[in-house]
Amino acid sequence: MSRVFSHRHRAPLRRGRARAQMRPRALDRGSVAHPLAARAVFAALALLVLSLCYKIAALGVVVMLALGLAIWTCRESFRRFDGVFVLALAYIADATVTSFMVSFPAGVARTVQFGIIVVALVGLYAYAQSARRADAEFLLKGMGALCALVTAHLVIWHVLHHHLVTWKYLSDTKLVLSLALMPLFGLEDWIKAKGRHLFPALLVVAFAIVLLSGERKALILFCALFALCRFSLGAKLGLAAMIGAVASLALLLDDGHIHRELTSASHDYSHTPTRYFFTVQSIYDQSDIVREFVNRNAWTLFVHHPAFGVGATGYWAWAAATYGPTGFAMNVHGEVHRIPAEGGVFGIALVAGFFGLALWRAVRHLVNSGGFAAASLDRMPLYGIILLLSYCYAEAVDTAMLLLIGGVGVVVGALPVPAGSLRARGARITGSGSAVRAQAVPGSLRARS
Repeated sequence: MSRVFSHRHRAPLRRGRARAQMRPRALDRGSVAHPLAARAVFAALALLVLSLCYKIAALGVVVMLALGLAIWTCRESFRRFDGVFVLALAYIADATVTSFMVSFPAGVARTVQFGIIVVALVGLYAYAQSARRADAEFLLKGMGALCALVTAHLVIWHVLHHHLVTWKYLSDTKLVLSLALMPLFGLEDWIKAKGRHLFPALLVVAFAIVLLSGERKALILFCALFALCRFSLGAKLGLAAMIGAVASLALLLDDGHIHRELTSASHDYSHTPTRYFFTVQSIYDQSDIVREFVNRNAWTLFVHHPAFGVGATGYWAWAAATYGPTGFAMNVHGEVHRIPAEGGVFGIALVAGFFGLALWRAVRHLVNSGGFAAASLDRMPLYGIILLLSYCYAEAVDTAMLLLIGGVGVVVGALPVPAGSLRARGARITGSGSAVRAQAVPGSLRARS
């Protein structure tokens, strides 16, 4: 050891350092190719969003498999799987692979779906290990422009088809109403730098579109993100009054559609006799009523299968066998009711662990970044969790939800490791058997601790 660190051996080290500077290093090659990688990832994510909004399944499969190429492209920066990311994959597996408990064909189909999604998520996770802050801003700006275009198409299409309110009839483009709020609030600082009144104006426009669409989860998400944005309390109160005036004007001009959409969720059907649901005509068109009926049955299945539930898609299989091809044969909407029925106590513990750890990491990152004074980009992990919660609360499991779960795992799992934490003190064992600290790529988001 004394020979290695002695003064007599400094000259060879200098020569070795000079030779290392003469040849291109792996990290330098990665930094040169990084702008191209960011553009490729954005193009893939843009196509993926379009496939989800317009229900182009084949395009989505191709794009997800293509995202897996990032595993090889970003292999030099890949370090390890974070606990949040592992729990996200386990959550997705519980919502797909457990279909084997229902039937073998269903299990095979869902396992293939799980495999394709995992390939895409691992590729994104590998890319996120070396992503710079500028890359995150670039992706948000690009997704903001894409969401604006899809939203414009959504509004124009409905207006041309004489649907002035409740814009839910063009494939699944209503998903973009929630997704568009992510770049809007995540780029708050950048938008404010472009103009003092630009961000408040965009908020009012976004609120008006969400309100007229009748999309409740997007409205809930908007309110939550508005409460957490960087505006001062006085500015928030003033802007809230302006938003309230817009809402009042919209409700006055509306013929009752928006009011019914927003208040239907507050109706209490918990004391309604079960036999009443069989008397409702076209019950599948009255989502709040049929969901109460489905939730009751889901709880009954949990009581009879408390440990592991009936497996993914198990409720739909049971309802189809019990009620036949009717409006009662549908999936459980809302993870609060689906997880106990299809995942049991095991699924509840798994999902609670995922959300608990992800929320803890996101809040800790926000505190370490300045708390209430943190930049808008540093609030994005917490915004993503709120987006996922709003979607999981009201929707049935689909590819979009599974990708959102994995997306939260990718973003939170790639956050910087605070100095002094257990993860920061962890060491990996090299092939020589010596323990060395795993180094993050300089300049990456993970390196910002």
